[in-house]
Amino acid sequence: MNEVILMISEWTDGTELKEDQINNFKSAYKLYEILFKAYNGKPPKGVDIPFWKNRVIQAFNGQVYFNLPQRYQVLYTKRISEKANAQKKKTPTKEHFHPRRPWVKWRLFDIPKKVTLKEFFELYCKEGGRYHKTTKEENAILETWYHDKGDPNPTRKIWKQAYRERKVVLMDDPKFKAAKKKKHKKRR
Repeated sequence: MNEVILMISEWTDGTELKEDQINNFKSAYKLYEILFKAYNGKPPKGVDIPFWKNRVIQAFNGQVYFNLPQRYQVLYTKRISEKANAQKKKTPTKEHFHPRRPWVKWRLFDIPKKVTLKEFFELYCKEGGRYHKTTKEENAILETWYHDKGDPNPTRKIWKQAYRERKVVLMDDPKFKAAKKKKHKKRR
């Protein structure tokens, strides 16, 4: 059992995972294993396969995958839309530029064999959990774009196309640029 814990003992930035975070990932992974088997198995009598597969993905998305621990230093790209940066009174929305439902389907379920716990964790940190910040309205129009396109596999090319067509312009988050400059000055 300790071998499993060692496999995911640190975030990708080297910060140690807390015990409850490790337990959260292990629990989510166990549910993933169960749902992967269900997704690739026989649906209940009278239920067609596409409907069944959609329900399995919804079950995984709803409470399991997207309630995993958050670490903005790893998951936030430090990119914000120009509109979100300009708004002063509203908090920007986390915009998962790899849309969650199609991403989970593509990377975790529509594959020949399930991923390992380590792969599960790494995919979350490098792709599935990553986000930019946008306005709530931009987030909604991006979701609509993906839906209207039939939820294509969320590759880098696809999310860039969505942002371009919906005129969501990203910039470096000035809050992180300012913090980086301060840190750099202290070193001198």
